[in-house]
Amino acid sequence: MGYRQTATIPEILLLTFPFLLAVLGLGKLVTECLRSVEMIYLTLSFITTPVFYLSGTIWPLQAMPQWVRAISSMIPSTWATKAIAGVNQMGLSLRDVGGDVAMLLLLGAIYTLIGIGVGALRNRVGLRNLFRKRQV
Repeated sequence: MGYRQTATIPEILLLTFPFLLAVLGLGKLVTECLRSVEMIYLTLSFITTPVFYLSGTIWPLQAMPQWVRAISSMIPSTWATKAIAGVNQMGLSLRDVGGDVAMLLLLGAIYTLIGIGVGALRNRVGLRNLFRKRQV
């Protein structure tokens, strides 16, 4: 009964770490794009369900149009789902899912750098406006 689980708990935890880094980077980017802290909750409730479907967790990616697959490749949960399912259900080794892990780390780095850039730009514009108000 149930499903075949071939991965050990340490293997799953090892795959979870790059996923968390990628999600933290995406979170940094999303929060830097929002104007207030309250907007985070509204935004999360809006994007959670589409991200869940686009990741291939519920609906197979092969059944989606090419443009949807292109969007899903930019979501960390797509790569994490692929890696964890590969190790846990298909018996792949950690080496076999190394490309998925590398993609998670790359997405995390890209999202973090863009988030830092957006935050720096927003802070610079905010400081510039603050100095203009003081001069008046």
